[in-house]
Amino acid sequence: MPVMRILPFRELAHVQGSARPLMRLGLLGLLAVALLAACSEMQQDVPVDVAPTEIPTQQPPTPTAEVTAVPSPTPTQEAVPTPISAPSPAPRFTAISTGSLHTCALRNDGTAVCWGRDALGQASPLADERFIAISSGSAYTCALRADGTPICWGYDEDGQSSPPSGEHLIAISSGSHYTCGLREDGSAICWGDERYSGISPPENERFIAISNRSSHSCALREDGSPVCWGDNNHGGATPPRGEQFVAISTGLSFSCGLRADGTPICWGGDFKGQASPPTGERFTSISSSLSHSCALREDGTAICWGENKLGQASPPEGERFVAISTSFGHTCAIRNDGTVVCWGLDVSPPEGERFSSISSGNEYTCALREDGSPVCWGYSRGGQATPPVDERFTAISSGFIQTCGLRADQTVFCWPDQGPLALLLQGQRFTAISSSDAVICALRSDGVPVCWGINPGPSPQEVQLTAISTGFFFNCGLRANGSLLCWGFSGEPQSPVEEEGLTTVSVGFAHACALREDGSPVCWGKDQSGQTLPEATPPEGEHFTAISAGSFATCALRTDGTPVCWGGSIPLTPQGERFTAISVGSSHTCGLRADGTAKCWSILDFGQATPPTE
Repeated sequence: MPVMRILPFRELAHVQGSARPLMRLGLLGLLAVALLAACSEMQQDVPVDVAPTEIPTQQPPTPTAEVTAVPSPTPTQEAVPTPISAPSPAPRFTAISTGSLHTCALRNDGTAVCWGRDALGQASPLADERFIAISSGSAYTCALRADGTPICWGYDEDGQSSPPSGEHLIAISSGSHYTCGLREDGSAICWGDERYSGISPPENERFIAISNRSSHSCALREDGSPVCWGDNNHGGATPPRGEQFVAISTGLSFSCGLRADGTPICWGGDFKGQASPPTGERFTSISSSLSHSCALREDGTAICWGENKLGQASPPEGERFVAISTSFGHTCAIRNDGTVVCWGLDVSPPEGERFSSISSGNEYTCALREDGSPVCWGYSRGGQATPPVDERFTAISSGFIQTCGLRADQTVFCWPDQGPLALLLQGQRFTAISSSDAVICALRSDGVPVCWGINPGPSPQEVQLTAISTGFFFNCGLRANGSLLCWGFSGEPQSPVEEEGLTTVSVGFAHACALREDGSPVCWGKDQSGQTLPEATPPEGEHFTAISAGSFATCALRTDGTPVCWGGSIPLTPQGERFTAISVGSSHTCGLRADGTAKCWSILDFGQATPPTE
């Protein structure tokens, strides 16, 4: 999210990691992209974005400064990216900056173009303005006019979008809670939320580049020596001694720099390998984000490392770029001809498959083929998306770290670890199963629920249920007459909806929804202040045939199969689609078409990885 300063196209050669003063023409353009967690923006409309990347004409190492983690040399192959490039004729850009849920770029004439989430105005640049640099923060954006005056738009609750008047800057970097810039004399200035120590740069220092992230900042002195300040819980603000860099980029809890010979070095939190760049490589720019990083070699090819759950660390092959910018879920780059290509936010199912049922879990999905064999894709660090090869199921349910299937003989099998379940479920037969973030419940053939997991609470006995759905805080089931019964952390079984004739129920993280016989929805769920959650507020006058409650959103199908979604953070719903089934997970949704093919989309996808075509 840090902002990079944009120089005239011919001078943009390598501006991607640190922001250097205009006067010095060399490395200016700092991109320090800081992204908050996508969840942050989902819980409250607060920004989460990444920093800009300038488009340079190929030259020696001048790295990028964005906020992404730098892990192992070889990007994790957890998700296959779906590059999205603008068709011809496409716009031409000289700089780009990726935010958490939006992206901004500068055209050749200096005008700004933004796309993606715009709930707080972060993707609505001022018309008729011309800029020399742009930087996307977490739900806001800042840019520099030709005279160096800063201007920002979007989220401004902490003052991060209210730059001090009378200032003229040569570099700017947007983060999550505060923004930093460099004056013409090289001194640093920051504004925004003063509760963060990263907002207070050292006095009497002069810098040529600066990069700001969520809670710490780094800058380069004229001799290339790094200086960092702010939160240092994981060492991200403690650069190695004796090093000199030509570019620097701060991530969430780590930082990376490029030496004069193009070799990278990173320090700080390395939980996803984000602080472990590949060895033996030489780069001209680098960009770090939440948990992955990308860099450009001298020939313009891109390499990324770190977390790759959404394909954000898998750049398209055979492409050459002059600038690159990373965010937590997507990455964008500028080709030599000025066109943009983005990748990430990929939750696509495997091609050529046909399914009879589908279940979205925590960042992964499982489905059943017609023959009952399971297929899973997405995040599978614990093995939850690695199903058994020789099993066949009649039903499948994806949860947080465990997936369960129901065999034809009505026995339950779960993976990656059946563990003590073998004894718990031994000799029992079940008719339905449901997995969630914390609990798994199954219905015995006599209709009695059996639950296990993290504090599932006492399951109701002496009841007969025909359907069951598990959530994080509570579970619900339907009796034969369509009346509702819920239980969980709260202790005694409850019936929040005193109605009969309900046909289906679906429980999310802290809310649930059910359908009446006429298809009208009824939902419930409140936050800690007692306010009804957005995901528990269905649209009026609608009638549905299916409904699915996820962690932060709810989706349903109309009688014609078109999907309708609502909640606290709703992305673009696929247009022109018709589904026979729908399933909402923690961060994505999947639907099944009539021919059995699946369509999935990320709850974080607001079009930020889809550059404009005109």
